[in-house]
Amino acid sequence: MPGREDTANRRARLHEVETKLALLRERLDVAGRSAVALTTQASVAWLAAGLTNPIDRSDPESLLWLVVHEDGVAAVT
Repeated sequence: MPGREDTANRRARLHEVETKLALLRERLDVAGRSAVALTTQASVAWLAAGLTNPIDRSDPESLLWLVVHEDGVAAVT
């Protein structure tokens, strides 16, 4: 059962991700774009509050891509 610290940490990470999604969507709107694909480990980790690929950290390409659009986020593997 998660403790208070775990719950607080999850909430903080969720808030971080939501803030970054809002920032990306604002930039997409300003640029007149409908979506952006995050395809590098660094960009995926940035948006996902530190999520990294434990399979191959030496490859800058990520096995998980995140496509951010106005209505949501799609994960592509």
